[in-house]
Amino acid sequence: MPKLAKKDGGPPPPPPVAAAALPKGIKAMSVVSEAQPNGNTIVQIELTPDTASTGGAAMVDGTDVVLVLDASFSMYASAYRNLKVFDVVDKVVAFLNPFDKDGIDVYIHSLRDEPFKHIGAIATPGEVQQHLTDFVEIGTARKLMGTKTVCAPVLRDIARRLKEEKGSTNVFIAVLTDGEFDDETDTENAIVELGKKYNTKAEPFGFKLHFTGFGNLQFKFLKRLDDELEAKHPGFIDCVDFDTAAEIEGTIQHMVKEFQSAIICAGSNGTVSVKCDQKVIKVGDAKTNRYDDGDFYSGFEVVPAVVSIGFEVVGKPTNLTVDLAYETVGGAMAEFKIPVTV
Repeated sequence: MPKLAKKDGGPPPPPPVAAAALPKGIKAMSVVSEAQPNGNTIVQIELTPDTASTGGAAMVDGTDVVLVLDASFSMYASAYRNLKVFDVVDKVVAFLNPFDKDGIDVYIHSLRDEPFKHIGAIATPGEVQQHLTDFVEIGTARKLMGTKTVCAPVLRDIARRLKEEKGSTNVFIAVLTDGEFDDETDTENAIVELGKKYNTKAEPFGFKLHFTGFGNLQFKFLKRLDDELEAKHPGFIDCVDFDTAAEIEGTIQHMVKEFQSAIICAGSNGTVSVKCDQKVIKVGDAKTNRYDDGDFYSGFEVVPAVVSIGFEVVGKPTNLTVDLAYETVGGAMAEFKIPVTV
């Protein structure tokens, strides 16, 4: 079943459902539908359950988050000197801190004398800020920052250390960069190699990347990584997302949404059923493209904090209701009957 949301140059995202029309226990919802040439209709729904009222949220077991900071000299003016990188790092660490028990790994890459450095696991925003402050003190950055940006070595080392040595289930890597890569081909090859090795339809978030671009470049390479790899490399499951840091708050919201879709969960053992006046052909997880035939799906072993449900029906659906049920983090059952208009 095709994905309806186009990433670049496509239609704007659908407006969210008004708060007054949301079912009890749902914080946000959006619906997009598309008629198919065969007369069927594909519907995709994005739901954000109110986890505060259903037992809270948690990080998926075995997940590790890594912040990768570009330390090439071209990043100094666009991200370090004006403190933009501080804003992003502070907000990301503050958001994840309650969920990540063993801290967030931080790497700096493209240094003058070495391809990357592992700073270590960071437990609080203050620790990251101290490292960054030490790094950008007058004189220090100029001595340490490299003249080339090479990203492939650090990505391979992260996968080796976390996936192979530590046995992490999911690795979410947030890369903060100005996009001036000197090893574009090697970085693309590394992403495809690691994505094919660690991501499957059953476990789609074994290796996931979010690039945030600083500065005023066109970011053609990062956009290509975001938009083209799945079609270009057979067997590769899309695991790359990109946005810019032009508006810091928007960047954080976008990154947090990626966290909520990939590594923050609202519960487990989720099921979805679709009821309407038309025959339901298939229903499932629109984020991972996992579907079951008919009107029932039981494939949400882990229910993300942002749930993407997709289904296909014969003709145009009327009297449409979606039922979502799962075991919450707190151990209770949550069930939502969601009327949908398309």
